[in-house]
Amino acid sequence: MDYIKAVRTMRTEMNVHPAKKTSMIIETADAAPFQNAQVYLAKFAFATDVTFTEKYEGSTDGMVQVSTHAARGFIPMMELIDREKELARLNKEKAKAEKEMAMFGNQLNNPKFVERAPAALVEEIRTKFAKSQDKLANIEQSIKALG
Repeated sequence: MDYIKAVRTMRTEMNVHPAKKTSMIIETADAAPFQNAQVYLAKFAFATDVTFTEKYEGSTDGMVQVSTHAARGFIPMMELIDREKELARLNKEKAKAEKEMAMFGNQLNNPKFVERAPAALVEEIRTKFAKSQDKLANIEQSIKALG
């Protein structure tokens, strides 16, 4: 279940349509639970075929890694997405997140705002600022993953 959730989350983050299916390689010390769940991997993780190995030593170029406590999966995402379109989308999203973060940062760096605004509002702005930092970090990680 954890592995399927991780794959679905990763596909959602990369805007891969559920109709697009691909192969996957699962590196795990105990392949039995995954082999027993191949039907579910095909249906819910959108796998066309699944290969199991104790230690994956192949190329990771164009592969996205999905990790859980029991396994690590390697999925060739470059066959599912248009790299240039995805990079353009991520860069646009990054610019929006940077602008949002700067806006919240400016409010928090303004001593008059922090002194005069209600404490609940200041705390809400701090929370939004932290969330925008996390969002920016995730976007940058996705850009890095695409190369």
